[in-house]
Amino acid sequence: MHTRYDSCLAGGPARRGEALFMPEYIYCVSCMTSSETVVARLIEETFHVRTIYLSYDREEQKNGIWKTITHPVHFGYVFVYADQPVNPLRICDIENVNRVLQYGDGESNLSGEDRFFAEWVLQCDGHIGLSKALLVGDKTRIINGPLKDYEGIIRKIDRHKRRVWVDVMVGDEVKSIQMYFE
Repeated sequence: MHTRYDSCLAGGPARRGEALFMPEYIYCVSCMTSSETVVARLIEETFHVRTIYLSYDREEQKNGIWKTITHPVHFGYVFVYADQPVNPLRICDIENVNRVLQYGDGESNLSGEDRFFAEWVLQCDGHIGLSKALLVGDKTRIINGPLKDYEGIIRKIDRHKRRVWVDVMVGDEVKSIQMYFE
């Protein structure tokens, strides 16, 4: 069964105005660090599936000029989205693939919170844009980006690099998030 998503959390449609349908099978593949691009391409060519490795934007200063630079989030992981089951052993035959992550019962198709996260990755087309925050004493409310409307507690500020570390409650867990400010 497919679930319809009309827009990306990062703002705007996930695929240029098209409705996005979630595939039935989603896998997380561990690969050699820095080989995500090649592994994703080889998996797509071999199995005719969609692959994504998550990336995020970070503002960095180069020669006195602030630029937005894109970086991978999870080094060494690629998500695989398929309408039909894919044999994990065949995925492991791809060069630079370490393994397909599995649960204790041997199941590779993501479920629960893992699946929810992988669907969010697909909905954002694998890219997390910059989030902006509004400072209120020790607390902040994120006012833009994929974490919009989340609130958190500021733990550290680096004014030189225009970064702030915020503890945000995501589900039942507190996550430390690095954000940038203007």
